[in-house]
Amino acid sequence: MFYSTAGRVLAFLLWFQSLRTVDAGVAGTFTVLIPISGALLAVLALGETFTTAHVAAFGFALGAIALATWPVEPRGSG
Repeated sequence: MFYSTAGRVLAFLLWFQSLRTVDAGVAGTFTVLIPISGALLAVLALGETFTTAHVAAFGFALGAIALATWPVEPRGSG
């Protein structure tokens, strides 16, 4: 139980630290990395099978991050 609690506390501390640097929307977008890192750890540490479904899910998740953080030029008023 200590390991999961320590990991969660560390994750939240890092997330709150990031709020000093970036917008909350950008920091929140990166929470999509939580299941990605969990799946990668399961593959690397526990020997889970890495499938094409993982590749597709990772691609969609990383694509969503790219779209959410893509710089947009403000529109001119005239």
